[in-house]
Amino acid sequence: MNKITNSSGIHLHWKIFMATSAITMTVVALYCVNVISWRNSPDFGCRAMYNSGPNIVAEVMEKGRAAGLKSGDIIKAINGKDYSTFNELFFKIRNTEPGSVNRYSLLRDGEIIEKIVVTGRLGFKSVMARSGPVLFIGLMYIFIGTIVFLMKPAAYESRLFFIMGCIVGLGISFSAPSDLMKPLWLFKIRLFYDVFFPAPIIHLAFWFPKKRSFISSSPWIWIMPYLISFIIFTLYMINFKAYWDSRPVLDLINEAYLMIAIVIFLISMVWNRVKDASVMIRTQSQVILLGIFLGFFI
Repeated sequence: MNKITNSSGIHLHWKIFMATSAITMTVVALYCVNVISWRNSPDFGCRAMYNSGPNIVAEVMEKGRAAGLKSGDIIKAINGKDYSTFNELFFKIRNTEPGSVNRYSLLRDGEIIEKIVVTGRLGFKSVMARSGPVLFIGLMYIFIGTIVFLMKPAAYESRLFFIMGCIVGLGISFSAPSDLMKPLWLFKIRLFYDVFFPAPIIHLAFWFPKKRSFISSSPWIWIMPYLISFIIFTLYMINFKAYWDSRPVLDLINEAYLMIAIVIFLISMVWNRVKDASVMIRTQSQVILLGIFLGFFI
């Protein structure tokens, strides 16, 4: 397989590398355009998070703190208008012009209170403080995957690690947007990376740093993680209205699948470290485990 070339003489692994790199860099470029444009996005003083719902104040910024907002406040209405979805929150009820005001009716400690926040602009410093660190970490994953591939481009494990690095890197890069990504179909790409995140992790556990014996007897088994991700993604798309209005049960299934993938990968690395006869395999697995724990704390 490593020797396969097309009619132009380009090896298969270089075709895979160039195609994956082109897709990855295109998505990164689109996201970076958004990062730059978010400096002019409205600063409403607070944010709601997708996992806590549109009516919970999950994060308070400077303007919100100055107005008296607190994390955990329940938003009953904005500008006298009740709402229950992110679509309403994002597109319908808030005043976005600089200097305009938004009146929040909040439930706090069993009482309804009113707070007024003057709309500002996020500014580049605020955008980079929120979106910059995870974008950098995501790009580092892509860079590490590229370095591993270039060190041994013909190896199957190198290609797999590179693809996983790109998927993980993009998933991390997209994880803290300062405002809505535009065009909105970028959220479908974010969903794709979220859902397919676990598959290459399991695939890599089967192949890296050594190929598992059951892969030789059942070579089709590496397809199963991707098939599971494809089924979950299809269910999302069938019920897709917007990224922020996905069904909680699907989010729970996807998060459980990710946890299972991480556990499988950790068990594989620990098994290599403890049981494998090869000193090189044990050392590689130890380095991988150390990298995982450092990455987790970062």
